[in-house]
Amino acid sequence: KVYSDLNNNGVADAGEAGIGSPPVTLALTGTDDLGQAVSLTTTTDASGNYAFKNLRPGSYTVTETQPAGYLPGKARTGTGTSSGGTPSADGNTIGAITLGVGQQGANFDFGELASTSLAGFVYIDANKNGVRDAGETAGIGGVTVTLTGTDDLGQAVNTTVTTANDGSYSFPNLRPGTYQVAETQPAQWQDGGDAVGTVGGTPNGTLAGNDVIGSIVLGAGQAGANYNFGELGQGLGGFVYVDTNGNGLRDAGET
Repeated sequence: KVYSDLNNNGVADAGEAGIGSPPVTLALTGTDDLGQAVSLTTTTDASGNYAFKNLRPGSYTVTETQPAGYLPGKARTGTGTSSGGTPSADGNTIGAITLGVGQQGANFDFGELASTSLAGFVYIDANKNGVRDAGETAGIGGVTVTLTGTDDLGQAVNTTVTTANDGSYSFPNLRPGTYQVAETQPAQWQDGGDAVGTVGGTPNGTLAGNDVIGSIVLGAGQAGANYNFGELGQGLGGFVYVDTNGNGLRDAGET
């Protein structure tokens, strides 16, 4: 089966749907007991199931074509064969499967992960409460935001984006993992409050000071939103002008 592994445990649990629309292509390669090379392909049905039937005994490898919209998960050693095979590190291949006479191999499964994401805004916090309230739509573009952490494969993650003109930023297509997002304080703005988003986290993370939100744990398919950084714009301004009527007010036409 090819399925969406919601808990990323490498097992097709109850409630974890198969991937069959569009169908996923799988290839069987190897050598049978007559020494003949074998190369077959098939696709998953609507429930994500696949099968290679009427095989001779032999040594085989099953390889999937990574389905669009998913990240590689974990492949599973099968049952019912002399050797259940060896899953590859990238989760797309199960090799060294030894199939004996009359054996029916099952549960050679491929788990897939819906990608995760993390997003938020750098914005002007007009009322200085540390929350992006309704109406606080003025964003600050060109601000550097950095994502660091470790994904579910133990790989270090370190990537940087800049905010759009509306102050928005996004880190799409992430693997599950534990992450930290940090803002580079924009010039000419005073530091405001930082907001932990929809999937949790800890203000200040593992770094000293503001502008960091850490301990963000993203599971498969989760989309973390509203990891926001508020900024304060303060100042005074006015005009020196010719008060032609001497009333102390800068009237229309008094430039």
